[in-house]
Amino acid sequence: MTASANRATRQNIFDAIEETCPAGPERPSGSGLSGQARNRERPWSEAKSYYLPVDVEAQSGPTVERTGIDMEELARKLSTLRASQFTVFIDACREDPFPGRGLKGNTMTDVMARVLRIVPTKSQQVAADPPTSVIFYACKIGERAFENVKLGHGVFTYYILRGLRELAGRPDGRVEAGQLAGYLRENVGTWVRENGSLGAEQTPTMTAIEVRGPVLIARISPITGSARRSRHRAA
Repeated sequence: MTASANRATRQNIFDAIEETCPAGPERPSGSGLSGQARNRERPWSEAKSYYLPVDVEAQSGPTVERTGIDMEELARKLSTLRASQFTVFIDACREDPFPGRGLKGNTMTDVMARVLRIVPTKSQQVAADPPTSVIFYACKIGERAFENVKLGHGVFTYYILRGLRELAGRPDGRVEAGQLAGYLRENVGTWVRENGSLGAEQTPTMTAIEVRGPVLIARISPITGSARRSRHRAA
């Protein structure tokens, strides 16, 4: 499931989750969100975190609550999928969208990480092992996620796609979570230091629960000789 650009409306995001529901118990499920996230100011234990789809009405807190996507609700919907592993990529800022006068804006508490927990539903808890859940964030708390027109994506998303290609050099084409996390941290950080504003930082992070050995993110088949020749003729 991927939601990005002008297709990432509230309804389209939920429809994409519904379309993924047939995933079997041995099939991994992946999703990606690119855009902006926002916290509603409340006591930490009651605080809400929202993903802002392209059709959000962001004029006020109540309109964000009504038209945004509650990350806790998103986690509940993902939890209904029958999958052995969940991988979520969130290319969104984790700083207060209404910064004060400081140069780096207002740091948010980690409400998003608290509410975005994918756990099996009661009907799925009979399984021997709960699903592995891996979440990649574009940045740490208090940082922003940079975009660049030339890259065609947010910087984080660009290096996800590039990293999957570059890391899949092994004969089996496997890309594991730890490899990708290290690649993102190094390359996104370097890009921001070289191209961002003075003192800007963007540090991709990863969280994982129910991990039982190496976590596979993707397996990319190598291009065979016949496929290369076919592509060459088509070009």
